[in-house]
Amino acid sequence: MTDADVPTEMSEVDADLLVKQIIEEIDRPQQGDITEQGSDGYLDPGILPGFGEEYDDCGDEIPHFCTECGATMDLGRTCYRSVCPRCAPMWDVERAEVKTARLQSVAKYMSSTLGCPVYKHHVVISPPDDWFLACDDPLDRTFEVVKQILKLMNAEGIICYHGWTGADGDDRGEWPDRVFNDRNWEGDVRAELKPNPHFHCIVASPFIAGGEITRRVEDRTGWTIERVADDDTGRSLDDMYAVARALTYSISHTSIMVNPDGDNQAQIRTFGERWHGGKDTRQASVYDNVRRKAEYEVRKVAPTTLGIAPNTLRCEQPIPDHEQSDESIDPLESFDDAESGTEGTAESCDHDDCADDHDESDGCEMVDCKAPIKPISEAAEYVEDDDWIETAMFSDQLIRTLDDWEDQSQMDTPPPMVQAFSV
Repeated sequence: MTDADVPTEMSEVDADLLVKQIIEEIDRPQQGDITEQGSDGYLDPGILPGFGEEYDDCGDEIPHFCTECGATMDLGRTCYRSVCPRCAPMWDVERAEVKTARLQSVAKYMSSTLGCPVYKHHVVISPPDDWFLACDDPLDRTFEVVKQILKLMNAEGIICYHGWTGADGDDRGEWPDRVFNDRNWEGDVRAELKPNPHFHCIVASPFIAGGEITRRVEDRTGWTIERVADDDTGRSLDDMYAVARALTYSISHTSIMVNPDGDNQAQIRTFGERWHGGKDTRQASVYDNVRRKAEYEVRKVAPTTLGIAPNTLRCEQPIPDHEQSDESIDPLESFDDAESGTEGTAESCDHDDCADDHDESDGCEMVDCKAPIKPISEAAEYVEDDDWIETAMFSDQLIRTLDDWEDQSQMDTPPPMVQAFSV
């Protein structure tokens, strides 16, 4: 496929054909009869992240380390489960980092294979209230409809299913007060919501056709397709920072299907030939620099989109400003620094004037490192990288901490913080 085959503006779209194809995909599943099935044909709204039980040792202090300078610090253990009241925000961060990086790589790979510019878009697709299917898994089947609609628009990426919306209608700014905010589900947050199945799609595509296309589809089927974009520029997701905001927000209230055996399923799906690899298409590769950039961007937005304390996301070790990564989190874009008035920038110093102990009195301006923090269980990848060891200012500190940690894990009766990683 070349750019001659892929529309990049509305004038290149065969509107009649595209509307016909979308409607065919919507009409393909067999509609159910509520008098025969009961309520089984509706889409289950599930529950929201963070409204389950936490492990007893969640929050127990364990070593963490900075992925840039190697400094170590003790922070609370995180279980990274979607339903944990304490750890669900970091579950969100972990998934958003991986998917932000892959979407960036997929978009770049699509551009090279299609021969045209590819952009990132936030699209919301909603079935009508009477969407009711005769099948074993109505939600899974509806996911397939959404994927096919997006495929017709040459899109690939992530789909997050939202089973709930505010009882009073549009509530885009209300979710940070509902999730990850020490509230209860029954008798509290649940009372503010109503079932309203819809899908937030963060995708890469040369062009998402709207206007006449989506109006005609809605008139014929009741399905709505909305591309979320800036009213002035018409752009949806300009850069990785915007993708990180949209993804962390969308994942934060994605529906969770709770199973009795504890194998809970967050209703997030990814799709696309370049995303997963197909018969005739290679999978897009995610390079280390893209992965690191995604980690920075997600952790830059998480304090505002998820309410996570910044010092659990990024390193606050003072370092000479010339040692700070170019990708470090800009304090001027982070609400916590702006609120506190913390100074986060300083003029550069001559590298040769910096003493080995990096004492500020030697002429070096000091800044917080601000690189991502990870648990000690992930340190081996870094200490085994000779290039990283050479550049990380506190790599010796990390090596010692990791050695101590591994020694503890070999004990016959390891301390609780070591046992935490065996869960």
